[in-house]
Amino acid sequence: MKEKKTLPVYISQASFGKEIGAFAIDALFALIVGTAIRYTLGSYVIAPAAGYNEAKEAYYSLAEASGLYSRNDGNLELISYEDKGEALYNHYGELNNVVWNYYFSACGQGNGANDNGFVVNGFETELEIGAPGYAEELGKHILYAVYDIAIDEDRSPEVPNPYFTVAQKDGSENPLDYTSAPVLNADTQAKLTDPATDEDSRLALLKSIYEVFMGDGQTTGGLYAKACNSFVVQPSALAYESIGSKAMYLASVPGTLAAPLIFFFLVPCFTKRGKTLGKLFLKMSVIHADGYKAGKVNVMLHAFLAMLPLALLLLPFSQMLTFLMVALVYLVEYIVMLMNRQHQCIHDMLSQTIVIDDRTTEAIFDDAEEEAEYARTNNDDLARMIRGEDETHAAPATSSAPVILDSRTIGAAREEAKNIENFDEFETRKNTEETPVVPSDEKETPEESASEEKVLDEERWKEDPEMADMMAMDGISPEDAEAEDVPNETETPKAEEEPGDANSDDFLDAK
Repeated sequence: MKEKKTLPVYISQASFGKEIGAFAIDALFALIVGTAIRYTLGSYVIAPAAGYNEAKEAYYSLAEASGLYSRNDGNLELISYEDKGEALYNHYGELNNVVWNYYFSACGQGNGANDNGFVVNGFETELEIGAPGYAEELGKHILYAVYDIAIDEDRSPEVPNPYFTVAQKDGSENPLDYTSAPVLNADTQAKLTDPATDEDSRLALLKSIYEVFMGDGQTTGGLYAKACNSFVVQPSALAYESIGSKAMYLASVPGTLAAPLIFFFLVPCFTKRGKTLGKLFLKMSVIHADGYKAGKVNVMLHAFLAMLPLALLLLPFSQMLTFLMVALVYLVEYIVMLMNRQHQCIHDMLSQTIVIDDRTTEAIFDDAEEEAEYARTNNDDLARMIRGEDETHAAPATSSAPVILDSRTIGAAREEAKNIENFDEFETRKNTEETPVVPSDEKETPEESASEEKVLDEERWKEDPEMADMMAMDGISPEDAEAEDVPNETETPKAEEEPGDANSDDFLDAK
């Protein structure tokens, strides 16, 4: 059978707001249930089974071995100080040792940590760890690549470190010590120890040295932040982080998959007319696009396609990115719905369904044959609506009930008034409609008609308070009016004049 191009008149589609509201309700239930599943079944069963706890402990041990972090109550913490002012800035020496030990000892010298895979980025040498000259080569690379200190002509930074230089050995022919942490240069030490330096200048200088390691907290990071960034990309740290990430991903799968499957697919598949919880609360249903009852396949396809964008949450990307992808897909869906005459999203078009409002929909038939049978065997409003009978133009029933003023009756009165030229004609038409003329076999003479009209007029002004008030304003009392109405018996009525000849001048003048 050929599909209808338009929906039946008794079908009312759901509004945009109700469709969005129903989706929001379903998404809220899915989010609550999915979160509960993730932090119960996922965190306490799936993640430990996937090796999350072991990988976390190994990662924390590496972080402590680097010297950049400390553990507090089972959590890693960065180096921080509660001091303020000069007391805080004087910690630059501790930070200098932390950074140097991370690069030189934990990464370069190994000290047992080389088995963990720590490396110094950019450092290449043919010497083995512990071989003569290896430590000096490693130190020179760290001083140049990390601290920006000039080593030789080939390794001279464009912007040298203004505060630190290479340490010196005591009592040695080669005074430069490339295996120790750098120290403040002579100019900086002089400014800090010179009594002539005012306190504000000295404090500002200490702050600048401290910011070499900790950064200014706004635009640039210091050497300590650079070392922490180096640790998180170490091969061993990445290996343990990968194990933990996979375990947490597996822990999130049940909540991410089960909750949408329940509320967006299973619930509409096992309820009447594809109702989700949101559609159930807002009184909405899913039917076929032709206006009749949707088949089970259409309902299941509608539910599956509506749930499908949520599967993007399973992609192994960051949660923020996957949420943005899902939001973008549903935004496109509802833009299509706003631009579509039948309020259909993409998944509605593919499943050949529409969403209707149960509160304003008169009926839902299985097919056109059932609709035609109902229209043939019934004579109620729905049957007349199906047959296309317009009840708004039916003849009004004879009733004494007052007329209800609405937009239709007012509009009809306006159309009727356009054809009336004066008030008398309106009153005559109104009286004619209110008091229908009863046909009679006897013909009424002109004299009887005039006499009856006169009597009616007299009775009308006698009973009409407005007419009495107008007569009082003219100085006429009811008694005077009655006296004037009494005919003069002595007066002889004038003979009715003949119209005369149509060709005479008297006749033209009379006309």
